[in-house]
Amino acid sequence: MAFWFENKDTEEEIQVVGPMDPHGLALLEHIRTGQAQWFDYFYHGSKVPSMTLCSSMYLEPSDAQIEVVKRTVALCRGKILDIGAGGGFAALILQDSGMDVTALDISTYCVKAMESIGVNNCVIGDIREYKESKYDTLILLDSVLGCAGSIEGISILLKHLSTLLLDGGQILLHDGMVESGVRVFEWSGYFQYKHYLGESFQWCNISADKLTEIAGQIGLDVTLPYEDDIEGRYLARLVFS
Repeated sequence: MAFWFENKDTEEEIQVVGPMDPHGLALLEHIRTGQAQWFDYFYHGSKVPSMTLCSSMYLEPSDAQIEVVKRTVALCRGKILDIGAGGGFAALILQDSGMDVTALDISTYCVKAMESIGVNNCVIGDIREYKESKYDTLILLDSVLGCAGSIEGISILLKHLSTLLLDGGQILLHDGMVESGVRVFEWSGYFQYKHYLGESFQWCNISADKLTEIAGQIGLDVTLPYEDDIEGRYLARLVFS
């Protein structure tokens, strides 16, 4: 599939890539040039970007992002799978702490970016289909649970994640809502970086109480080591009852 659009004084052929590949391509270019790259997110039906994101968010994390990772690292144990690892900064912190971590991402370009910054164990794959090994700790930072796409999909994904746990294993995830009081937010759209147009995807964010409800239905207990009452963000730990 190819589209044409006018970009200032030149015409460029749009290249359709995987849903998260514009993200990964921006990260690789940032690493190659040392300069921050910008990529756009479009809600379906919108002709203008709904949000513009910077590669620095994933390679040069803010103090708030680092704090979330530190809280997560403190809870990690054993063999770890970092799901939707993106730019790899969390995996690198875990690795530098002497932990046994594998970084998984659906984008080939994100995996290349992680390898280039020194993450040792990287895997390309879709967590919804991943069955290669079992782990003591699964981590999903930056709302990666939302890749399930819907509230029904989250239930299915949690069931699948539970099959990847070793005895006594745990799931650590970071999520939150866009607006206070909202329990479920389902949305869809696509990314674009330069002339790379990502395929569309669906996402779903859920509140801590909704997560507790869904997890309980499949035999998982939820505790909240951290919760931000203002922004609705939280770090959750899930274990079998």
